[in-house]
Formats: sequence, structure tokens, C-alpha cells
Amino acid sequence: MTSRPCIAAIGLAASTFLLVVSPTAVAQSPADTALARAHFRRGLELVDERRFDAALAEFERAYRLRPAYQVLYNLGVVHDALEHTVEAVDAFEQYLREGGDRIAPARRAEVEATLTARRRLVARLVVRVNVDGAIVAVDGRDVGRSPLGAAIRLTAGAHVLSVTHPGHEPEQRALRLAGDIEETVAIDLRPVAPGRASLEIATRLAQVEIVVDGRVVGTTPLAGPIAVQSGRRVIDARRAGYRTHRRAIDLVEASTTRLEVALEPDPSAPASDVGALRLVLPRALHVVRVDGTAVRGSELQLPRGPHEVEVRVRGRRPLTARIDVPAGREVVLHPHLEWTADARIAELESAGSRRTLGWILTISGAALIGATIPMMIWNETRLDGELAAMDQRCTGTPEPAGCAAWREMHLDELEEYNAQVGSVDALRYVGIGAAIVGVAAVALGMERLLGAPGETEIDRRASAQATPRLRLGVGWGSLTVLTPL
Repeated sequence: MTSRPCIAAIGLAASTFLLVVSPTAVAQSPADTALARAHFRRGLELVDERRFDAALAEFERAYRLRPAYQVLYNLGVVHDALEHTVEAVDAFEQYLREGGDRIAPARRAEVEATLTARRRLVARLVVRVNVDGAIVAVDGRDVGRSPLGAAIRLTAGAHVLSVTHPGHEPEQRALRLAGDIEETVAIDLRPVAPGRASLEIATRLAQVEIVVDGRVVGTTPLAGPIAVQSGRRVIDARRAGYRTHRRAIDLVEASTTRLEVALEPDPSAPASDVGALRLVLPRALHVVRVDGTAVRGSELQLPRGPHEVEVRVRGRRPLTARIDVPAGREVVLHPHLEWTADARIAELESAGSRRTLGWILTISGAALIGATIPMMIWNETRLDGELAAMDQRCTGTPEPAGCAAWREMHLDELEEYNAQVGSVDALRYVGIGAAIVGVAAVALGMERLLGAPGETEIDRRASAQATPRLRLGVGWGSLTVLTPL
């Protein structure tokens, strides 16, 4: 079996993308090209951090801004790491088409071997519906309306097929598809029978079991309204870790009734139905909602299963992540956030101002030091000649009077010399002070220059500052790190 392409190989496409302008990219504006490179570099950093969902978004954005074929290889590798087999195959095939003879033989052989292996994991599903215009959905995602023009390509494994059409009872099938095989499923939608009504369930929670009069009729997210018998019905909505939501409602024949379902966590739920979520967010004002409800704190106890987390951080674009909380374990949400346009401009301007101040301080300090050193050298040596001449004249005075007699005869000259010595001392202190100020200015300026972040660092700072670490031990000993988009 062919192994998945090495994640480290992504870096091999990086220099080519960053340095070579492809013919397709010539028409791109310099701003788009620069932005594409920034997204590309950020994608490489996220791959190094094993944050593949976020890296995928960066590479896709880079390719939209500048469609260079090298990025397609990175998209294929990241899709493959995320086990998006169909998308990985599409990206690798497009890479080979667009790259053509520019792809190195070794890289082409690697990609072709990967494609051979991954194509065996792609299933083809043909859906035939007896009613035209029916909405066909797979795993909750609409793929088209009947009749479909081609087979649906899916990763081999378990899938849920849903088909809905107004005036007909919805149909849902659980499928298990094998790779490299085309399977056909025929769906016969039945018209809504007399005495039947439609029940639409509205809830933000997934995996909520809907029970009508004691009979399970579906699990959220539902593909569409549920066809049930009209009249008074008792509706239960239940999920592990939550209190059961029960409502008795009257359903009118041939009409649709909407039921809002809001489940509350059950404080008495057993430990087997509870997990934990730890949020790693920037040090900024933020609001977090879990399944539409605002929460406080970074350590949350949640019922096990899927949840929708909304994160709004000041200066960042809103983010919605879907996570799965396992029982008895902790999930760490370390989201990849992006600045809003205004906030990013403000951060760039702040960094620019910091660098400007750094240059001003560094140059001013260096100039002050440069002017002080020659002045101090001149100051320390300017009386050396006069002192030597006085010593020579003093030692040349005949005995017995000698130097003492000479000093008495030249008191005015000595007083003038001593005054000059005093001015040398004063100027020395001034020079030392100026040198200290200059060194301090250079040090402060260098700190401003080295501390001013570049674009890549500014983009990184938009996301969480801390890095999740594995914690071993009893209880929350098993840690899963998620980095959704």
C-alpha cells in the first residue's frame, strides 16, 4: 500500500511558489501576489504545527489569489492528511495537468503512485429517484437535484443518503460503500398519505434523537421535515448528557409544524456522558457560544458528542468550529483566527511606527556616540603639550631654588592651567553622560526595531498565544487537539 505523501515535502514546493512567477500569475496585481505569498507562508507554518484544517484554508486562499500549480500539490497533501480522499485525488490530478513538463520526474512518479492508491478508496454512488427535482443530500450536504447527471464520488466508508421533495415523505438510507466500485441506489418517494402532517425540528444540536409517540423517527441534523400522523402527538428530543425535551403538540393534516428544541445539560448525567473542552484564545476581549449559548471561562464541562462553538474575539473575524467531545477526555480548541481588515491595518501601522521610532533612536544615539568619542579624546589630550612644556621649564630652573621657585614666580600661569584642568574635568563628565544617553538610545532603538513584528508575525498573533500540551495522568489524561477553521 502506498503511504501518504510526506508532509515535509510541502516545503519543496514553497520556494518555487514564492520565487517564480507563473504565466497565470503575471496578470495578478502586486497586492494580490504579496497577499497570496503571505497566505502560502502561513499555510506552511500551520502544516508544521499539524493544523491541517487551517493550513487547507490558507493554501486555498493563496491559490484563489494566485493560481500557481505548485500550490495544488500542497492542497493534495493536506487533503490527504485530513483523509479527504476525493478532494486529494482532484487536487493531485489538477496538479499533474497544470504542472505538465515543469514537474520533476521524481515528484511526478510520487504523485502518480499516490493517485493509484487513493483512487482505490473512492466510491461512486448513482442515485435514481422516481421524482424529478428531489433534493439529494449526503451526510447532510446537498449534492444536487434529481435526476443527477453523474455518479457522486465519495470516500469509501459509511454515509447517510437523504432525499426530500415537497409533498412526499422524505427517505433516508444508511450506506456503507466500498472503494473503486460504483453502486446504484433507487429511491421511491411516496406521496404524503391522507391524515399525514409534517414536523420540522429546529435545533442547533446534532445527534439529538427525535421520538414521536415513543417511536424514533430520526436523528439531527435532519434532511427535512418528518412525515408523521396528524393529530395530537407527544414529541421527545433526547441526547446523552442532556435533559429530555418533551412537548405535546397538535399537528394539522397536510401542513408543516415547526418545533424549536433547546436541550439543557443534565447536571446529574453520569461521567460516561460528559467530556471537557478547553479553549485557548488570545488575550483580548472575546465572547464564546457553545450551541448558541454564551459561556464563561476556558475550562468547560460538556455532554459528550458534537458541539458547535462560536468564537468572537475583538479585532478578529468571527469563527465557527464544530468539535466532537469524547466522554472522559479533554478536547483543546486552539482556533486559527484572522484579523479583521481594519484591525490588521492598525497592527501593521503600529508595527511601522515602532520601526520608525526604532530607526530614529538608533541613528540619533549612534550620531551622539560618534560625536562624543572624538570630543572626549580631544578633551583628554588638549593640555598634554602645555603640561609637558611647564614640566620642562620647571626642571630647567637652576638649584637650589628649582621647581618651587619657578612655581612662585609663575603663579598666574599655574592658576590659568588649573582652571583649564577644571574645564577638562567638567567636559569629561558631560562626555560620559552624552555617551550613556547615546548607548541607551541605541539600545532602546534596537529593541524597537527587533521587537516590531512583520506581517507573518502579526497574522500569527491573531490566533491563540499559548500552545496546548499533553497532560498525562488519571482522569483527563487523554488529550485531543483540534484546530478547525
